Amino acid sequence: MQFYFAAPEWNKKLCPSTTTLACPCEPRAVHSARVIHTKDATYRGSFFSGTFLLGNSVKLPLGNTGKVKIEIYCKWYGHRLKTRGPNILVDLSKTHVEENYHGNIFSNLSKK
Repeated sequence: MQFYFAAPEWNKKLCPSTTTLACPCEPRAVHSARVIHTKDATYRGSFFSGTFLLGNSVKLPLGNTGKVKIEIYCKWYGHRLKTRGPNILVDLSKTHVEENYHGNIFSNLSKK
């Protein structure tokens, strides 16, 4: 999570408000982390799949069906929001939350 809050705050000149071109990038190793594995999530016009670090505000269990917004710690074009992580829209039937995850997460959504 430190990688997220160490990033510069959102800059309207450097970050597109919406785009279809953003995709998960910048893999980062985590240990004993709470993550979400998702397929076909959306944020600001982009569709993507991957594993992301869950925000501290996310209460579990999430449920099994429907679309909900979930806070993650993931930069948008190398920048962060001022006080929290972005809320991505996920289909719960295409997601899985994992506690104590050891592996790689994506830490940025950006154009490759």
